[in-house]
Amino acid sequence: TDRHFLSAEAIAMYRSASGLLRQASSLQLRSLPSNLVQKRGALTPRLGGGRSSVSGIVATVFGSTGFLGRYVTDKLGRIGSQVVVAYRGDEESYRHLKLMGDLGMIIPMKVNVRDRKSLEEAVARSNVVINLIGSDFETMHWKFKDVHVDAARSIAQVSKDMGIDRLIHVSALAVGQDTISDWAKSKAEGEAAVVDAFLGATILRPATMFGSEDRFLNRIATNAKLLPLQPLVNDGPNLVQPVYVGDVAAAVFQSVIQPTTAGQVFELGGPKVYTLGELYHYVFEQTRTRPNAVSLPPAIANILGFFGEQMPTVFTPIITRDTVKQSLSDVVVSPGALTFSDLSIFDTTMLEIFAVEYLRRYRKGGPFADIASPQDAQ
Repeated sequence: TDRHFLSAEAIAMYRSASGLLRQASSLQLRSLPSNLVQKRGALTPRLGGGRSSVSGIVATVFGSTGFLGRYVTDKLGRIGSQVVVAYRGDEESYRHLKLMGDLGMIIPMKVNVRDRKSLEEAVARSNVVINLIGSDFETMHWKFKDVHVDAARSIAQVSKDMGIDRLIHVSALAVGQDTISDWAKSKAEGEAAVVDAFLGATILRPATMFGSEDRFLNRIATNAKLLPLQPLVNDGPNLVQPVYVGDVAAAVFQSVIQPTTAGQVFELGGPKVYTLGELYHYVFEQTRTRPNAVSLPPAIANILGFFGEQMPTVFTPIITRDTVKQSLSDVVVSPGALTFSDLSIFDTTMLEIFAVEYLRRYRKGGPFADIASPQDAQ
């Protein structure tokens, strides 16, 4: 795959072609599978009015208040699906989601994934369950096993016992790679637990996601602006294939409405492969900041990772010992794997097309600081 960043002319051509593809795809109307609208308590379908429609889908979304969750909720809400927003915080964690559906279609429900009765109440009237729960780092009370294995197993088992038609489980692309990361291993163990409990579960393995609210490119840009230095293991030679969060949400949506995806595993990577080091320098270029990434050998990075893990949980660690392990492996889509095209998604977003739109805000003087004023032009 060509890893060179696109020129301005290539980006303009891509945007033009992308618009045409999206217009064509919007003309392809897809009927919802009948099994999703026969569930007890399901709403009678009434299509044609966007968010004011009634699709017949009642979906419980675990992890709906997270990065990917808002996009999945929006995809479901815009066709008139009823979405049970499972949350564990306070009302501020879900209130932005209430605008994504018509009146009464977005239903917040406080859930404790360690309490079976709480899970049963959350899925009682649903015909679809979507599990987006995940954590990038461990805390005192939530280890990788708790989040990626035990919670996933509980959700899958309750979904099976309650007669849920479809279960969509979002894992990680690193699961299919040769990695020593505890995070990736827990994701793999979680997948196995889900399939064991719910045989027809659909598994989605997205690469690292980027988007306006991400903790990937935004983190690099923030650290470049606030810190004198930020660590980059071995100067970042490992290959990554970042994917736009909106495309992953579209894959979740297609998994819901396409019955043939049951029991399948899909690997979701972006259209281009980069080295991690290239992405760091891309962020520096777009934010107009001085490159402050320092190449560190794994042994030194591990020491910093240990101290990063001691930070209070209100802060996202800059580096942990497990992120050091993750940076020692390539994470790209496997040859022969089912991908976006197998979900009828052919137009995925390139990082250079979208990321600059939110990276500009980190520029000194604001996002338009490098644009000449009318007075300057005279």
